[in-house]
Formats: sequence, C-alpha cells, structure tokens
Amino acid sequence: MLIKKQGKREVWEHAKECGISDDIALIAKYFDIKDVSIISNGKISFMEDMPRKMHRVPATPSLEFYREEGKRIERERKTAKNNKSSRLKY
Repeated sequence: MLIKKQGKREVWEHAKECGISDDIALIAKYFDIKDVSIISNGKISFMEDMPRKMHRVPATPSLEFYREEGKRIERERKTAKNNKSSRLKY
C-alpha cells in the first residue's frame, strides 16, 4: 500500500528523500512543468492530479527478451533452410 500525499511541498520533500530534487529543478529551468508525481520508497506524491495507472516496462531489454529473440531467429533459419532446395536439379 502506497502512502499518498498531495501538494507542492510534499513533492519537493519526497524528491529530496529520493535525491532527485536537483534534477527536477534543472528540468523545470528549461521546460514548463505543470504537474510532477513521484513514486518511490513506498510513497506517491503529486502536485495536482494523481497519475493514472499504466504498465511500465524497463528502459533496457531484459535477458529474457534476448533469449526469446534468439529462439525466434533460430526458428526462422531452420524453416528457411528446410524450404531451400538445391540449386541444380537434373
């Protein structure tokens, strides 16, 4: 269960706990940020709107992804090899 807190002060306190307050300040310097939400350490803090639920995926592919891709490529090679006929037919 996440602890929910709303407000600008709560968001900045949570950002300081996570060590990302300097990063958020740098981003806000160049971009107009209307709402910030942070989910970390069993807490969720947001300024105005609670973030909607979404399925998050890792930024880098996992080892399982590489294994599945390798298996798919091997299957394609085998089917291509089986369907290939000899070049010269007499």
